[in-house]
Amino acid sequence: MPTSLRSLVCATGVFLTVCVSALSADAGVMHPPGVGVFASPYFDGPNSFATRGVSQQGRIFATVAGVPGARQARFEGGRIVRGRNPIRTFLPHHGDGVVGAGDGIGAVVSTEVFARGRPQFFRADLDFDDTSLFRSTPMLFGNLSPNIYRFDLSLSYAHHVFARGPDAGIRSDLDLELNGREIFTSELISDTVTGNFRNRPVRGFGGLLRERGVHQFSFVLSPFQFASVGVDYTLEGPPIFGMADGYAEGHGRFFLSIDNVTQVPEPSLPIGAILLGMGCIRWRRSKRVDPRAAATAS
Repeated sequence: MPTSLRSLVCATGVFLTVCVSALSADAGVMHPPGVGVFASPYFDGPNSFATRGVSQQGRIFATVAGVPGARQARFEGGRIVRGRNPIRTFLPHHGDGVVGAGDGIGAVVSTEVFARGRPQFFRADLDFDDTSLFRSTPMLFGNLSPNIYRFDLSLSYAHHVFARGPDAGIRSDLDLELNGREIFTSELISDTVTGNFRNRPVRGFGGLLRERGVHQFSFVLSPFQFASVGVDYTLEGPPIFGMADGYAEGHGRFFLSIDNVTQVPEPSLPIGAILLGMGCIRWRRSKRVDPRAAATAS
């Protein structure tokens, strides 16, 4: 999406956020006046699928005004079975410095596959970073106040993959972006044919691989600045020939939380620098030569 169009979307979302926040009476620690956050997590149905030998289900959700799962949608295979997709919502509260305690967005996905001679194909694609106006957007942050604010966020995650059999494989991939630039990734592949991968190639063919943790990060917004934070998660099988013979299962969950929003003090000039500057000005004035005095002297 063009930068100008993205800025317009940000500005519109933030303006509405500020209006909604001003009218909100929900309990919780609200963002400062003039600060707004909007999100629309999306289950990418057109790019998700599961053949007959695959059990694939999960949900996308948003914690709003401190209420976990206040908005959610459930999916099976490649389609939504309950709830609205994407979830479009304002996120008015932060966690007051507690990691994972603020408003945010997340997902839970599980897949189990049995293959006996017939290739099985499966993919669950969650786009929390799409820039299409008609699908989803990243989490959008805006500062319409005259102050500078620091935003502290955390991405808590846990995922695993397991494969066994002559021809079995599964991949779980989680990516985090700030303003369109990838700042964190966690990728696992368990494959009995091509080998295993845990953020880099590792020894072994198949078996269990897992990873969990919390990635914390921060950014600062000056007055009338905007930012976007996106998450993309995929749980899938071998893309070309599928999974032909064996068993595989995978599970992933993550939650992107707004942990804190704090005002950044304006930088102040040290008193020593001020006195030195005043002294320099006085010295320069004392060195000036009066043109009339110079003409008389000549």
